[in-house]
Amino acid sequence: MDWLSADANNAAMRNNPWLIALVLLAQASLAASADAPFGLTSRTPWTTSKFHGQPEPPPPFRAERVYPDIQFTGPTVLTGAPGTKRWFVAERLGKIYSFPVEGSKAKPDLFLDCTELAKQLSEHEKQPIEFHALYGLTFDPRFEQNRFCYVCYVVHRRGGRPQDPDGTRVVRLKVSDTNPPRCEVASEKTIITWLEGGHNGGCLKFGRDGYLYISTGDGGEAFPPDGKNTGQDLSDLLSSILRIDVHPADSKRPYVIPGDNPFVSLDKARGENWAYGLRNPWKMSFDRLTGELWVGDVGWELWELIYRVRKGENYGWSLVEGRQSVHTEGIPGPTPVIPPTIDIPHTDGASVTGGYVYRGRQFPELYGIYIFGDWETRRIWGAKVEEQSVGQYRELVEPTVRIVDFAEDEQGELYLLDNDAGTIHVLARNEAKPTHLQFPRKLSDTGIFDSVAEHRVAPGVLPFSINAEQWSDYAVAQRYLALPEKTSIGLHSRAMLIPGKQGSRIMDFPAETVLTKTLSLDLIQGDPASRRRIETQVLHFDGIDWRGYSYEWNEQQTDAVLVAAEGKSRTWHVEDAQAPGGKRVQNWLFASRMDCIRCHNPWSEHTLAFNIAQLNRSHDFGSVTDNQIRTLKHIGVLVDVTDPPDPKDPTAQDGGPKPPEQLPRLADLRDGSANLDLRARAYLHVNCSHCHRFNGGGSAHIYLQHDLPLTKIKALDLRPIQGTFGIRDARILASADPYRSVLLFRLAKSGPGHMPHLGSKLVDHQGVSLIHDWIASLPGKPAESESAKLTQLANDTAAADRSAAIAELLSTPGHALRLAHAVRQRKLAEPNRQLAIEAALQQADLAIRDLFEPFVPEEQRTKRLGESIRPQEILAMTGDSSRGRQLFHESTVTQCRNCHRSEGKGGELGPDLSAIGKKLDRSKLLDSILQPSASIDPKYAGWLVETKAGTVITGLMVEKTDAAIVIKDMQNKQHRLATDEIEALFPQRKSLMPDLLLRDFTAAQVADLLAYLSSLK
Repeated sequence: MDWLSADANNAAMRNNPWLIALVLLAQASLAASADAPFGLTSRTPWTTSKFHGQPEPPPPFRAERVYPDIQFTGPTVLTGAPGTKRWFVAERLGKIYSFPVEGSKAKPDLFLDCTELAKQLSEHEKQPIEFHALYGLTFDPRFEQNRFCYVCYVVHRRGGRPQDPDGTRVVRLKVSDTNPPRCEVASEKTIITWLEGGHNGGCLKFGRDGYLYISTGDGGEAFPPDGKNTGQDLSDLLSSILRIDVHPADSKRPYVIPGDNPFVSLDKARGENWAYGLRNPWKMSFDRLTGELWVGDVGWELWELIYRVRKGENYGWSLVEGRQSVHTEGIPGPTPVIPPTIDIPHTDGASVTGGYVYRGRQFPELYGIYIFGDWETRRIWGAKVEEQSVGQYRELVEPTVRIVDFAEDEQGELYLLDNDAGTIHVLARNEAKPTHLQFPRKLSDTGIFDSVAEHRVAPGVLPFSINAEQWSDYAVAQRYLALPEKTSIGLHSRAMLIPGKQGSRIMDFPAETVLTKTLSLDLIQGDPASRRRIETQVLHFDGIDWRGYSYEWNEQQTDAVLVAAEGKSRTWHVEDAQAPGGKRVQNWLFASRMDCIRCHNPWSEHTLAFNIAQLNRSHDFGSVTDNQIRTLKHIGVLVDVTDPPDPKDPTAQDGGPKPPEQLPRLADLRDGSANLDLRARAYLHVNCSHCHRFNGGGSAHIYLQHDLPLTKIKALDLRPIQGTFGIRDARILASADPYRSVLLFRLAKSGPGHMPHLGSKLVDHQGVSLIHDWIASLPGKPAESESAKLTQLANDTAAADRSAAIAELLSTPGHALRLAHAVRQRKLAEPNRQLAIEAALQQADLAIRDLFEPFVPEEQRTKRLGESIRPQEILAMTGDSSRGRQLFHESTVTQCRNCHRSEGKGGELGPDLSAIGKKLDRSKLLDSILQPSASIDPKYAGWLVETKAGTVITGLMVEKTDAAIVIKDMQNKQHRLATDEIEALFPQRKSLMPDLLLRDFTAAQVADLLAYLSSLK
């Protein structure tokens, strides 16, 4: 690249990460010549594995296939028809088949091809119309008399609008009185239509009242959420459950609106709406005993949702996603928001499929349990239904079926439709031998190691190395791959070459694959002789799911013991000459099993470190150093799967196997001479992108994969929606200006809002400096030149002068971030550096204090409960209400009284707590403090206002008119701002009550506070 100037070089590379990768790979000569020796010449099979099953008992049921000779392609609906004793299966691409319920050997008969309906519509309208998808099928309750069925399918009129306003269609068809039955295409009659889009809904069910109920989605894609702003809008048919009478007295009318529908008299409302505020309802059913309607609603970023739907209810989309605020600035519908009946976090599921309340007789223990599932994780759960409540959901069925629909037969027995295999299943008791008793509870029982004490792996277990190490609070890692016998990992060559491609399966792992990582700490930093193994993490693929486990090493370093499912923590004391006071106290967190899968999720391809971009490097195999991918292919660990190019995919590339120099590669973070862009992007990739990617679970909608161009990461020069920490003109990443970049602020601070959110707890000073320098190098208007105050502090100055300079730099979070960087880089004279740290720790602004706490010894930091609060331990303590009253009203530790009133005293920013004990017991009180954003009353939702003068105000919206707004800030001060003064106005998705509010408390103080609050009645 010597033909480019330095600036042009950096710009070209920034805009084309693949160019960087190829240049560096070529320079590094990663491709070995054909005659170079391989790192390994042969492979030893791994035969000692004892890693099978799970440590918990298996689910009580399994899915048993029925109709073994019948299979469908991409099925979406399974249903029956009155009086036929036949099943009907609809495929997404338009065909519907039927076969006898008792006909396990029968061949399915074609019932309807919906593409013929699209052709017929095209001929009628005399314009090209394309069939898109088939979503719904049901049969008239009077089917035996009128022979009617109803189908919901989607079409698109070519050359029309981007979305067809009448593209989602519910039609009625006549069914022949033959065996097998056939739909009469010419009999099609349009019943109702609405806008087609990514979220169409389309489930059709008749209620006990004889009316047809129809689900509709918001007509959009995942982002932006509710892009058509329709969730609370009753003037259209979107985001709703519709209820119509398809048996009108006037046969010329397709339907009439029942007179008792809730919104028939509401001005400008569509009377068809029965309930609303749904995002993407996928499958609904009526309880055959009670007649109640149950709906599964596919969530957005954090939750999957189940609703027991009732007349006129509002389920909140997109003001909320379940209980989580989304668009608090939106105009709510005419009825109050109802919380979900069941909410499933994205750690458990990712795409819910609504089910049925079981009313069969085969399994008495399931009677009255609502059974539902998740398309993505294949989990199937059940929750006991009571008259006014629903119990906690629990896993019922082994996760083998990608559940796309449930059905029940005439006896109320449940059937499951598998989207992937196109097969039909029933429930059966799980008679498989429980494996939890044999699951290895000690590392020495796993078969992974030949000698655990010597950390020597068993024959066939292969060590591997990676390019970019995740920050793990100074720990060093050793990694191993174990494949059973001589099985192989299939590489989908084309998928690995598509930059930023989501959902492209790159590696196919064999069942019983085990990936292992042992993390060790130097108890004297930099001295390998003091190194102790802390934790061995294991990822196990059982053929369906990846599951994560942690083993804690004992004091003798002879073995490690399986950590309980909820995780644990342990404190280590490290001598570190670079740490404040020469010592470092580490609270090591062993992740819960649920936290493991939050990072090792389907969207990040599960394995995180074992992928092409990480493995594409030289590795010391002992006697030979060779490119890792080249050697692993040579011994049959990696096997290329050639994917044919997809002509419809503009990103498709040649599907043939590629040599290492043509494959992706992450930069080595330890190589200071490597390209700054590559190292920074690699750092964000390994530390952040497992959450911050499409569907990764990160609540900030940013994409931080290393191979995406900067224009695609949705962070550059965009305003943050998760808080600004009071930084003026804040951006997630502000081009050329680190001190307006919230991403850098989060990396640099400790406490609430620190990132990465999971895994590490200590600030990575080298990583922060790397990202600081990278942001500063981005093209754009650079940050203000280095403050004269900092230049002044670089030299020893008079005490009065330096105190004033420090006070000025600590006056705003952005300037404080600049000062913290100077402290980190030791750019200040040492007396001034210490004075700056001491002054920062006295600041009232917690965010500023948190920037500087990493620079002082542990004993000088605020003594806190910390971030891993165990509620049951606190609830087991007996608090003192009088001490709690003093804590609430007088202590400087808690700021409760600044926002809440109690006994006639306190602020009015938040709800009055004078009678909170009547509403919430101690457990619910603690939960509301620990998770303040889980449920936010819209009238207490926060707003952020930035004025044209640069002032940033966060608080409650007291008043809003066309001319002005009034905001009440955290100090209960009201700010009246004329509309023309406002630069920007943003809703806050998180509660004004901060997360981890109790981290500064002792357990006894929390118990006292709970005792006081619960006494307020």
